[in-house]
Amino acid sequence: MATTAGDLIRGALRLLQVNSADVTLSADEMNSGLVSLNQMLDGWSNEGLLQNEVVRESFPLIPGHNPHTWGATGDFASSHPIQVLAASLHIGSSPSVDIFIQQVSFDVYEAVALKGLVTNYPQIFYVDMNHPLANVYLYPVPGSATINFESYKPFAQYTDQADTLSLRPGYLRALRYNLALELAPEYQISAGADVVAIARQSIQKIKNINYKATIPLIDPALVKIGRGRGFRYNPYSDTFG
Repeated sequence: MATTAGDLIRGALRLLQVNSADVTLSADEMNSGLVSLNQMLDGWSNEGLLQNEVVRESFPLIPGHNPHTWGATGDFASSHPIQVLAASLHIGSSPSVDIFIQQVSFDVYEAVALKGLVTNYPQIFYVDMNHPLANVYLYPVPGSATINFESYKPFAQYTDQADTLSLRPGYLRALRYNLALELAPEYQISAGADVVAIARQSIQKIKNINYKATIPLIDPALVKIGRGRGFRYNPYSDTFG
């Protein structure tokens, strides 16, 4: 059975013992709950370990155009990204090839002297994350091609109590218990210790699932070969052995 925004709000208030199954929330109470739910999700959007999914999108590049704008009314007409994770250039159709483009900081892009250089294969990109339109700078400036992005996007916002939630397993419990914590001050009460504990536990479980360990890359120059034995560099102890 689908869970609606209204179900979530009523469930959160029952945890605070300010609502029951035989009580209908007023329009003001429901609207206040929707505002709190949306504000909480807005905050979650900025936490990478709480993100619901990685969004993969493809956009046609405008030949010789730099920067491209990204947002609802931009060259890349899509919701503004929270964080860009990766990009690649899609070339050809049969067969097709995806060429990785390295994401760089503002300082690295700013250090490029000849920013107007045009080629079919950009090597780096920088996103300034301006709002409502982010600017995507590519170097060298590309010709005709398609660019692929992987990014985090904001959580959906809910405007009506009948809106249904579409999230991965584990999120509904976390939303209900953490929304109870968000709503408690409005009713000038404190959530019970059990509610606080489950709220924290459910958040941590999501973060544990979303966490991806980073494997350090070792420069081949740090690998020593000597006297028939292999001596490899240990980045944790800064020693060879």
